[in-house]
Amino acid sequence: MKKPASPVSHIRMTQPRDAQPPPETAIGDTAHADAAAPATAAATRARKKPARIHQVSGLKRAALWPLTVFLHLWNATLHVTTGPASASLFTRTDRPFTFALWHNRTFIIADQATRFRPTRPLHALTSASKDGALMGAFLEMLGIRVIRGSSSNYGHKAATALIAALRRGSDIGLTPDGPRGPRYTVKPGTVIVAKNGHSPIVAFGAAFESAWVLRSWDGFRIPRPFSRVHLYGRLMPLEEMADTAAAVTALAATLQELNPDVEHDPHRLDQVV
Repeated sequence: MKKPASPVSHIRMTQPRDAQPPPETAIGDTAHADAAAPATAAATRARKKPARIHQVSGLKRAALWPLTVFLHLWNATLHVTTGPASASLFTRTDRPFTFALWHNRTFIIADQATRFRPTRPLHALTSASKDGALMGAFLEMLGIRVIRGSSSNYGHKAATALIAALRRGSDIGLTPDGPRGPRYTVKPGTVIVAKNGHSPIVAFGAAFESAWVLRSWDGFRIPRPFSRVHLYGRLMPLEEMADTAAAVTALAATLQELNPDVEHDPHRLDQVV
């Protein structure tokens, strides 16, 4: 008599060979399903643990304090102007905003956040790396609350914390092309976090009359002391984020428009928006 096939063997034979791994989650981390069979030793070794979140010691933190004083003094020399429409948007207090700006425009953001929105906390995202730890400590000294993580490390926790901050009534500031680029490329995380936090996006722009441009991946701008800086803002309401891909494209176009490289187009400083 022929022995019947094992049910388990039948299930294994009928599994599709072209089965794909689960899709990427909305906040950038890959979802992992439990394996049906025990993982092999090689697979276990290949699975990388996320890098730990680095911290800054008290001594290093204290060493950053003179830099915060220097930054405030530097910003105080700048002649910063804002058109009436943008100023009205920046000072709205009816709801929290997700501020989106290019990574190379962050030099002035701390002082301008204090200027326009002194009563609403601002949260920012820095990476879990050593550089992110130093930047986070520096931002905290400037009065910005820091959330640690990136798309490659602790992205899920970071996105959840950002969304929670928005729902508590705090603003958040994100650089859609950070932390490593490509320059002037909007990744979908900014739109996804804003949508889940029920927050409109404010595209933030800064035109520098005269600035040093660093040879970094983002071409970081440092405005020269006593130079002019004009700020721009434009609102993207929640209704315009229904289609994430379309919203990402629209946000990229807006940020490009609001952040002219003034050294190549100096008349833009005279356009009040």
